[in-house]
Amino acid sequence: MTEEGEQLTVKGEFEYAVYELDSMPVTLDAGLKMLFVTQGCLCLEPLLGFDLQVSLKSRQHNLFHLNSDYILSNPNPEETAMVICISLNMDFITRYLPDDLDAFQQFFRKSGFPRRFSAINLHLNPEINAVLHAIENSDHKGFGGDLYIESKVVELLALQWSLADSYLKKGINAVLHSAERAKMENAREILLSQGESQYSLRTLAHMVGTNEYNLKKNFKLVFGTTVYGYLNQHKMEEARSILLKGGTNVAEVAQKMGYKHATHFSSAFKKYFGYLPARLKFLWIFFDPEFLLILL
Repeated sequence: MTEEGEQLTVKGEFEYAVYELDSMPVTLDAGLKMLFVTQGCLCLEPLLGFDLQVSLKSRQHNLFHLNSDYILSNPNPEETAMVICISLNMDFITRYLPDDLDAFQQFFRKSGFPRRFSAINLHLNPEINAVLHAIENSDHKGFGGDLYIESKVVELLALQWSLADSYLKKGINAVLHSAERAKMENAREILLSQGESQYSLRTLAHMVGTNEYNLKKNFKLVFGTTVYGYLNQHKMEEARSILLKGGTNVAEVAQKMGYKHATHFSSAFKKYFGYLPARLKFLWIFFDPEFLLILL
């Protein structure tokens, strides 16, 4: 096991850490933990006692309330598990959530430990991936770094809340069997690796062993959006990331995203973010690129 990095706010309200898990486990202390599995899978089990063991698969996440020390381990040491853990102080949570928010109060009243904010593990989407990437690659220190990381943690909390609320409204009965979920995972991988060619829904469905109706229904159930909506979301988040790094003009980014005309890309970008990509290029001259994510 190796620990890549860890950041702590001045007030100690949250702590960010990245773990690579192989055969050596990690101990997590009691409290609120946001866990994001970007690769492999993990098990969360109590160090002592008889509380339940919880597992998360690749590209899943959840918010947990731990009442004691827990062991974070990799059940499949042959594949390294990449885990992002954000520990939250209760003061941090209550500052952003109203006291009368029923869903969150129910979270703390649930029986047994560890308590999960969402009854089913949530799936990483392009928005969350972009935020995690921004946190992991931030090199800001001091007050500015704390402020930047805090804004990203709040964003993650909001996105996690939104996804959990969406699953709650769909009902637990809407959860897919592992075989069907695996098909949707496969569809996602094909979708993001198809390059300039774009498969039809029917073709994509046949490639993963299902039909078009089930593909549309189950993909939205797993990822919270439509097939092409997910693809567009992925492209827009990736495009913004490239533009923030600088050195690439809008036309070049449009071509990388598979657009034949930069004007079509700019229209899609504005529809998604609310501003034109050229605005990022202009502001990039005067501001630190990472702080543009806070300004916009």
